[in-house]
Amino acid sequence: MFGRWLTCVPKDMRNLVLMGATALCWSIWLSRNGVFFDNKMVSSPLQVITLVTRWLRTWAILHKPGLRDTIVVLSRRLDQVA
Repeated sequence: MFGRWLTCVPKDMRNLVLMGATALCWSIWLSRNGVFFDNKMVSSPLQVITLVTRWLRTWAILHKPGLRDTIVVLSRRLDQVA
């Protein structure tokens, strides 16, 4: 899905970008399911962003320590911006 798009991203950043895109798609999917199946209301796009950062921090434990720290720092920065 992101193959051609990722060719524009430096090789050392591709895993991070792909992980972020995956977390975004997964968060949108879960929010959509909450609206349609559980009658939950998404009052703001910030809820989806918060969900993205939570997934990034959860998935960070699957990576090597250096990359793990980078993912956590970037997800916290995204939380601050949001």
